[in-house]
Amino acid sequence: MPDHLLPPANPATDILDIRTIFEAVSEGIVVQDASGAIVSCNDAAEAVLGLTRDQLMGRTSTDPRWRAVHEDGSDFPGAEHPAMAVLNDGIPRRDVVMGIHKPNGQLTWISINATRIGSAQQPHVVSVFRDITDRLTTRQLLSAISEAQATFIAGDPKAVTFTRMLDAVLRLTNSEYGFIGEVLRREDGTPYLKSYALTDVSWSAESKAFYDRHVASGIEFTDLSTLFGRTVETGEVVIANDPSSDPRRGGLPHGHPPLTAFLGLPIMVDTQLVGMVGLANRPGGYSEELADRLIPYLTTCGSMIDAIRRERE
Repeated sequence: MPDHLLPPANPATDILDIRTIFEAVSEGIVVQDASGAIVSCNDAAEAVLGLTRDQLMGRTSTDPRWRAVHEDGSDFPGAEHPAMAVLNDGIPRRDVVMGIHKPNGQLTWISINATRIGSAQQPHVVSVFRDITDRLTTRQLLSAISEAQATFIAGDPKAVTFTRMLDAVLRLTNSEYGFIGEVLRREDGTPYLKSYALTDVSWSAESKAFYDRHVASGIEFTDLSTLFGRTVETGEVVIANDPSSDPRRGGLPHGHPPLTAFLGLPIMVDTQLVGMVGLANRPGGYSEELADRLIPYLTTCGSMIDAIRRERE
């Protein structure tokens, strides 16, 4: 924090020194001057925002590199950020939710409190924020599950329901593309995957035509010498954050969009594999922790696929 905004350091009362508190709290803290430029921050701010102190110094709320968004995914213009709003009207802001993108592209959700400090001649604003990504993602996931269950019960076509489910998990995991499919078996027991929902990643007129012809009825995938095939064959979670060198990988068709990270999630009903979810290209890659957070989502998918199978029988 700028020295002129702090009381003098006093070793005798260091336990009460605001400098010590500034660095000790687990919440991120940044101080911005009248122009909106960051002039001070604590260690926690570096961790939450994914930037070093040197990178943060001088950066303003209007810097496009934040790529800030509201909860609904719409743009959050820098001029409307809590700090700038406080500098404009002096009214404190409380519990403002904002999504910011770290340098690696990962979306992090923060809750911000902002208050103006300093004099009328030298106004500053201090923003205190915490990472709420896990909590917000869980809430949004439960909301998506509830909505999908309602549309499924209402009798919406399965393609509509599962497309909504896919769109939700892509958004919540910040993934670029993916699919949801049912695992079926030939008469000889050989497994294959049939899509219920699939992102359009067509890369040519031919692939686009194929997608358009088959997406409604479901596209069958029989070549399991791939990352997703590993999940179909074993029922295991597959995490590949360097697919190009992963021994489980298969080839991509010429012209297919790059695959930089992959997560294969088995959909189980009791102990039976009934389907899978595949997600691709999350900035920063995938983790076991993320896979665990998606268990309620997978359980819902499993219940829906089980109901479809019972109806089919």
